[in-house]
Amino acid sequence: MNGISPLKWGRRRRLVQLRGMQAMRCSFGSSFVTPSGRSLRLRVPKAAIARPARRATGDSRRVTAGLVAGDRDEQKEERLRRFRTNYSFANWAAHRSTRRYLRHFLGIFSSRIVSGLRWPLGLVALEATLVCTYEAFLTQGLLPAGFRSIQVKAPMLFSLSSFALSLLLVFRTNQAYARFDEARRLWSILGNRCKDAQRQAVSYLGPQQRGLLAVLGRWLQAFPWVLKNHVREAKRWEALEGILEPEELQLVMRAHNPPLAALQVLTELFDRAPISAKQRLR
Repeated sequence: MNGISPLKWGRRRRLVQLRGMQAMRCSFGSSFVTPSGRSLRLRVPKAAIARPARRATGDSRRVTAGLVAGDRDEQKEERLRRFRTNYSFANWAAHRSTRRYLRHFLGIFSSRIVSGLRWPLGLVALEATLVCTYEAFLTQGLLPAGFRSIQVKAPMLFSLSSFALSLLLVFRTNQAYARFDEARRLWSILGNRCKDAQRQAVSYLGPQQRGLLAVLGRWLQAFPWVLKNHVREAKRWEALEGILEPEELQLVMRAHNPPLAALQVLTELFDRAPISAKQRLR
């Protein structure tokens, strides 16, 4: 290669290839050199290589926004605003009560679900009425002889629908069990984290911080009970009388969010502990 190193030769070859590709791009609209050396003129109409005009996205968006705004059911949206709150214990008790069947039956005409399904149900009822009327006229001989019956004799349709209904019920049951399993796992993680925090505090602080360890141990032991009383309707604050001091128990009971109050106390206790930043991250 005439004294040229392989590295320089490779760079030079890549440079020649890049220049050739650039020349081909520049000459695409005018001419092209064939392998035989003849120059071939490409006559490409400008309309074929012209960039397509951009769609007027603004107009389409305005039309789409107008259609979406016109599809709003104001009555349904107004009722939905009352259901965008968290369920309280009283709401759950009313939801579990057997009297809900009578309440739902009496309020069927003012139901939000029925009002939302009135058009689909009305269309299905109209179609069924027309089919029944047609079959009745055909049975009584009121229609000409050329008309045929449109009865559907396919038991497979009912078999498929029952199979789908059974799957729906199974999925709902599995979802209910999955919620219970998730709550149990989270509760186990919470208990293990409290035990681990107490173990690390005893390991890092040592016997010279017995007062801080005693207060920290009380609040770590009381936090799961505080959270349990917060998420359940039945409050058992007497279970904390042997764990927290009277003034500490009053502090928790007077708080609007007892678990958050307990976490704030734990945060302050860990902040007062003479431990390093690395130990705090653990």
